[in-house]
Amino acid sequence: QGRQVVRGGSKILTSRDLEYVKLEAISESFPLESSIKFNQLVIEKLRKYPSLCSSFFVSDKEMISSDGGHTLATVLNAGYNFELYQFFQLVTDLYQMQKEGLFMTDISLNNLVCREAGKMVQLIDLDSINDGNQEHHPICLFLTTGLIDSFLSAEKEFKANKDPELAQGKIKIFHQGLSNMVSYALLKSLIESTEMQSITTKGEYRFSSIGTEPNMYLQSSGGDSYAQQKRISLLTQKWIKKNVKPEYQNMMRKFSINPHLQDGIIDFSEVLDFKPSLLRF
Repeated sequence: QGRQVVRGGSKILTSRDLEYVKLEAISESFPLESSIKFNQLVIEKLRKYPSLCSSFFVSDKEMISSDGGHTLATVLNAGYNFELYQFFQLVTDLYQMQKEGLFMTDISLNNLVCREAGKMVQLIDLDSINDGNQEHHPICLFLTTGLIDSFLSAEKEFKANKDPELAQGKIKIFHQGLSNMVSYALLKSLIESTEMQSITTKGEYRFSSIGTEPNMYLQSSGGDSYAQQKRISLLTQKWIKKNVKPEYQNMMRKFSINPHLQDGIIDFSEVLDFKPSLLRF
């Protein structure tokens, strides 16, 4: 095939066939040490998760990845939506990954893909996975000020602590911050995908800028009017009532308002009310 260039984030898609795509770094090459570490992570830990589009660096500027299809952002823009059952394998894998100390820090509609209508949703851009290393900041597309304050506080405490016996406690705090970021981005993407509405959060910001609101609630990305805020807030609560099991609804309502206060990993495969008869691919 001829060269097909599609831009997205820090890489461009340069070619594809029926099964694989080739990606190139837009500007700087990836550090050799990071590329090798990522490939080892894929071989040792990531290949077992069906919802991850397996990727592999073949040089300091090129990556080969399995082709997961169109991004959810593209499909939604075309007027199609997704059913909750299509995310079952994804949420199952993300929970197990977090238990293993692996955190996908860039979950968004641009990094979620699907090959066919009704099929399983998968994740791409796997080099955004943080293996719990305190030296590397997460690169979430969206964060809240509450989440980022919680994360930076945990990181500061970890680095200031010189007592090995207390280190595990600090690591747990750090990992909890990462886990809450993963769960928040996942909830946001689930609502957007199944309701066909783009939402953002008050106090939300990209990692390179500064937020101002300590607490937040889901609201429309189209503006800050009270009516719009109320509409999206009601949409969120309606979504939780419809898609979350009754015994977990109160927890998820609290999480949607203050995600940085969550203690423990959220198992969406248990929390969400998937329809068993539809869990087939």
